[in-house]
Amino acid sequence: MKKILNILSISTAILLILSSCKKEENQVSFISGTAPVFSSNNTSGTVLLAKATKDMPAITFNWTNPEYQLSTGGSSQNVSYAVQMRVKDSASFVTVDVVNADLSKTYTQGQLNDFLFREKTKAGLQIPEDSIRKIEVRIVSFLGEAYFADNATNLASNIISFTANKVYSVYPDLWITGEAVASGWTNTPPINQKFTYDPITKVHTITLPLSGGIYYKFLTISGQWQPQWGVPGGTITDVLGQQFNLSENPGGGSDPDAIKAPTTSGTYTIRVNLENKTAVVTQ
Repeated sequence: MKKILNILSISTAILLILSSCKKEENQVSFISGTAPVFSSNNTSGTVLLAKATKDMPAITFNWTNPEYQLSTGGSSQNVSYAVQMRVKDSASFVTVDVVNADLSKTYTQGQLNDFLFREKTKAGLQIPEDSIRKIEVRIVSFLGEAYFADNATNLASNIISFTANKVYSVYPDLWITGEAVASGWTNTPPINQKFTYDPITKVHTITLPLSGGIYYKFLTISGQWQPQWGVPGGTITDVLGQQFNLSENPGGGSDPDAIKAPTTSGTYTIRVNLENKTAVVTQ
């Protein structure tokens, strides 16, 4: 009986060894590859960005296959590519996009601007609006679904550059116009009548002189009278610190009533939440 058990034990051990060897033979390991050659269709060196033409093509990037060599031969796996950007001479690249398998990618003005404007915490370069910046770009090829800096298969391409002119805010603009402000009624208010926007609170804020007891409205597109923001008829707006409701004509409808400034002329702060359609005036 012992002899039979010994024979069975030896047989089991041999099977385990053979199985282990087979697994090792089936393991695929990375051997080498060639860094992608990276280029673009931009010949002027400058890429124009504008909110009005955000859906127009801005730039096309092209790159070569890294021709990965694995222990089993040429790679039959899909290669992925991290599109990385940085402001020229800054410390590190930011991965703004990942492209799977393709060897070319076209970005619209809006998409490219989003990479440049959005916060660093959201994989952007966080460039201030109305800025002109020299941008450096490269491709990093890798095997796998997600990019990691320590992936052994990462291969970085050459770096190319372009000038972005101008980076614009992706947040909604807001302007004040009317007889209560310096410009009078105009659909092209000066820059000092443009609100600032806080993306965390989603509130537009402006501090400026208002002439007492007369009227103003808000515009979201400079050069157009609609979309236009005011108030529903009968709304009291001249009480300091009292929130009031707003009304919008997005275009093609009736314009809302104008907003009455506080009775006394002076410098005031106006906070507007377009999402909630509310505003408040303080001093």
